[in-house]
Amino acid sequence: MTFREDTVKSIGFHLLGMGANLRCLCLVFLSCTELFSYAESFEDRNLILVITEDHATETLLTESGLKLNDSPTPNLSELARKGLIFANAFCANANTGPSTASLLTGQHPHANYVLHNGDKFGGIKTNLAKILQENGYETALFGKWDFGSQPQGFSHWEILSDGDQFYNPEFWNPKGKKNIEGHTTDVITDLFLEWVTRRQNASAQKPFFALIQYNGTRKPWMPALRHLELYDDVLLPEPLTLFDEHKGRAPPSRYQEMNIQRNLSLADDLFLPKLEENQGSNEGNPNAKSLRNLKRMNEEQLSTWQLSWRPKNEAFWRDTYEGEALVRWKYQRFVKNYLRCLRGIDENVGRIVSGINEILGKNCILFYTASKGRFLGQNGWFGDSWAYDPSSRIPMLLHDFANNENFT
Repeated sequence: MTFREDTVKSIGFHLLGMGANLRCLCLVFLSCTELFSYAESFEDRNLILVITEDHATETLLTESGLKLNDSPTPNLSELARKGLIFANAFCANANTGPSTASLLTGQHPHANYVLHNGDKFGGIKTNLAKILQENGYETALFGKWDFGSQPQGFSHWEILSDGDQFYNPEFWNPKGKKNIEGHTTDVITDLFLEWVTRRQNASAQKPFFALIQYNGTRKPWMPALRHLELYDDVLLPEPLTLFDEHKGRAPPSRYQEMNIQRNLSLADDLFLPKLEENQGSNEGNPNAKSLRNLKRMNEEQLSTWQLSWRPKNEAFWRDTYEGEALVRWKYQRFVKNYLRCLRGIDENVGRIVSGINEILGKNCILFYTASKGRFLGQNGWFGDSWAYDPSSRIPMLLHDFANNENFT
């Protein structure tokens, strides 16, 4: 079996399940039967696959569903305009672990047995990294790893010990564990660029495949400090179905647990403590992810966080919010925090592009996608993990550093 055939076999099922044009998309992994002569030049190209925890597709372009004056993701939007974007891409399963496993194995969850988040991804299964490694690639993994096992098929890996850490995260590599100061999205990119620089300085001969997985859009949406005031002066447009009550519909839609009004916690998810403790921290669930992350912050980080939230929280307590007014307030804070987190990822994709241009030049292909989408107020929801369009549709785009004009 040729390299191209083997690679297509690995990813084909997942790509078909997402509704993508398989022939075009396989350009990323060195295979295209109709453009064979061009695909020849893809051999020995460095490959970067960036997977975000979740990415609501309506945020990708200014003409998206949010109808904002400026794109929340300017770097990704620019790559989409210049490169190749798949407008009808869908994940195999709107859960992070099963979706990522499908992408790496080319199998749907029922075939690779990763049915739930946290299921182990053993070394038995063939995966994309192993195939590329067997075909002369150096392989590396940075960021989130959902499978509760040591990565297989990667020559180098640095993964989060806990995918719910957003500040000063602990990373695990073959030599042990280490804590690194900073916002996790930034740290993941730092580790990747440092690795690429070391390879270049060592005059590495093999091409590389790097898998970069960001957790930044994971609930409870804790943005980098530099983005805490982004969108403060913007009133986001509301979806038409924000107040949908799901009356007369099937029980799953009526009794789900991602309703903005009912399930979005003021303290644990939106950083709104009680009035008498309005310091920008939490007084809710002591095991809340947000509280655990606040405890990870150093003194300067925590002070900046508290000072940013304090006037916004005080403004909330000065007014009376209940009923639809409270839902509207929750929607604004939730989506703004989500967009702030997404901006951090977008900036880091920009850092990757700039870094590759500086370190490697044009010998690279970048592929960006997400494990799943997310509801941003549609149906009154904030979650994911449903077969509905907002959580199953994902962004998918390709950027060729050498021949970007060929994909327009």
